[in-house]
Amino acid sequence: DDVNLLPGEGVPIEFARGCIFKCKFCSYPLIGKKKGTYIRDMSEVRDEMIKLWETRGTDSYYITDDTFNDDNDKIEALHRVFTSLPFKPKFSAYLRIDLINKYPHQADLLTEMGLIGTYFGLETLQPKSAIAIGKGLAPNKVKDRLYWLDERWHNKVNIASGFILGLPYD
Repeated sequence: DDVNLLPGEGVPIEFARGCIFKCKFCSYPLIGKKKGTYIRDMSEVRDEMIKLWETRGTDSYYITDDTFNDDNDKIEALHRVFTSLPFKPKFSAYLRIDLINKYPHQADLLTEMGLIGTYFGLETLQPKSAIAIGKGLAPNKVKDRLYWLDERWHNKVNIASGFILGLPYD
């Protein structure tokens, strides 16, 4: 129970292990897991967040899930947890843009939960390269969704992205 945290310090927190995707360039362990597996119990999550807030004033988190929005049911369950807390959490997380494209309501759920920063692994905006590495969303749709998110999240969420240099067709 003795936690070495400064008052109000942001902490890493994990809600689920592994990733449902099998990106051709990825070497993380636990890739290709089934949806709905390796997810923490929601009452434990809520209890942990409340305890950290009550004992250390912690309301800021960086979520360490390999892909936070990999399961829409998980996001909806965590939305219920986060919005039921006696404080307003703030967090950053790795998200998949193709899943926000598939489930656009996640954009609002995430900001209601307290999202203030995200990182998208876009990898490429070259259509042939995207196909070669198994990215599911066409680059023109990626750009459209980014513009849409910029309008929706304007000045609320910091967005960063990563690219892989030297892919085939780049």
